[in-house]
Amino acid sequence: MHSMNAGLVARYEALGQDNDNPEIIRAQISDILCQTGNRAIPLLAKALEAKQIDAATKAMMLAGDTFEAAIALAKNQIVAYAGLAAIYSMAGKTDKAQSYAKLGLPELEEMRRGPLGRSLRDGSCTVFPADMLDQAEQQLRTYL
Repeated sequence: MHSMNAGLVARYEALGQDNDNPEIIRAQISDILCQTGNRAIPLLAKALEAKQIDAATKAMMLAGDTFEAAIALAKNQIVAYAGLAAIYSMAGKTDKAQSYAKLGLPELEEMRRGPLGRSLRDGSCTVFPADMLDQAEQQLRTYL
């Protein structure tokens, strides 16, 4: 429902036109979902600050649902774990925030051992910042 309401379905449909690899398409959809969840975080913060419970609930549901779907599509979507930790921390649900941070850290370590981690270490990756995984770890650890 969130995908339809946020106009994401058209973005999903366009993905299959350029690539027929299901793993890549899942990762791309996961990225779109994370972008949507990340846009909901400031809305949640603003609503919580203004004590607008209905708006906060909607923002939290949007962020939570999109981040959880992102993880279901791409288990190594570290941004989604950090996003879930952030929204639960903002809502005062420290245990859930810590839980998602703890789930994200092993995925991050697996990424470090994989091709992305190797290319970041040896400097052959120019698409992402060299310290990207370190930044992600630091972000996740703030919720522990």
